[in-house]
Amino acid sequence: GKGVVKIKFNYQKAEAPAPVVHDVKSPIEVGDATLTVDGAEVVYLPLKDANKGEGFSKDPVLKIAFTIKNNGGEAITYEPGHLSAGQGLAPALLEDGGSGRYMRARFGADREVTGQVGVRSTIDAGKTQKDFAVFERPPKTIKNLMFQLPGRLFGQTGLIRVRVPYTYADPAKPKALNPGGGDDK
Repeated sequence: GKGVVKIKFNYQKAEAPAPVVHDVKSPIEVGDATLTVDGAEVVYLPLKDANKGEGFSKDPVLKIAFTIKNNGGEAITYEPGHLSAGQGLAPALLEDGGSGRYMRARFGADREVTGQVGVRSTIDAGKTQKDFAVFERPPKTIKNLMFQLPGRLFGQTGLIRVRVPYTYADPAKPKALNPGGGDDK
C-alpha cells in the first residue's frame, strides 16, 4: 500500500525505583565488603604542616567517619576519596531533600590530615580499614545530610547513600588557635 497506518496505544512511563538510603551505624553490604558510616561531627581538624609542624584547621569542618570491612577471600584495594577526586570517585555531601551541595575540605600539599588514610592501601580478607571524609561545615538551617560514597573506592560497584543527621555546632577552639585560653569561639 500507499497509505499510512496509524496505531494508537496507551503509554504510561514506569517510575524509576527510589535509590536505597541507609542510616548511620547500619552495616551496608557492598559486594565483598561491608561499609558502616560510624558518625559525623563538627571539629577543628588536626593537621601536620610540613613547615610549621602540628596544628589545626583554621575553621571547623564536618568529619564523617566510616569503616570498611573486607568479607571476601582476597585482599581489596582502598583508594582514599581525597586522593582520587580527579577520577570522579570522591565522596559527596548533599542536603537531604534539598539542593545544597557541600564542598570537600581541601588542604595544601604540605599539610597532612592527622588520622586520615593518606595512600592507596589494601584491606586483607577479614580485616577492616577506618577512614573519614572532610567537608565544609553546612549552615545552621540544615538538619539532615546525604553522604554518598562510590563503591569503586574500595573495589566494589554502586553508589552508597547514607542519611546523616546534622546539628550545627561551634566547637571550642583548640588552644593552638586560641592562645589566650578560655572558651572563645
